[in-house]
Amino acid sequence: MRGLVICWMLIGGLGFLIFPWYVTGDGFFSINWIREYSLEDYGSVLPQVFINNKYWLLPLTIPLFFPLTTLKLNQNNPLYSKIFLYSGLIGFFYFFFFRDFQLVLEDGILKYFNQYLVM
Repeated sequence: MRGLVICWMLIGGLGFLIFPWYVTGDGFFSINWIREYSLEDYGSVLPQVFINNKYWLLPLTIPLFFPLTTLKLNQNNPLYSKIFLYSGLIGFFYFFFFRDFQLVLEDGILKYFNQYLVM
């Protein structure tokens, strides 16, 4: 099980720290984003945070890397599964709810709701 945890942590870390965070123009599976890689346009999370000032992405590192604390725990420990459960829930709720609320406050509430009201 520890090997599986490490494998998924590496996959999540690669996706978070290396691959582009935002959608590329031609799609992820085209290789244009690799040939034209620039930190401003196709950067992973760290360049997006520090170059483009998208600081709302930084707290997502906590639920992503928090399961690393399970490497020293026994699998029979009840805390083992709770760490995975809570880190997933925290990441999910932050990304889908708190992030949108924070963007609403930055852009203005009326601008946010007008995009849904205007047809």
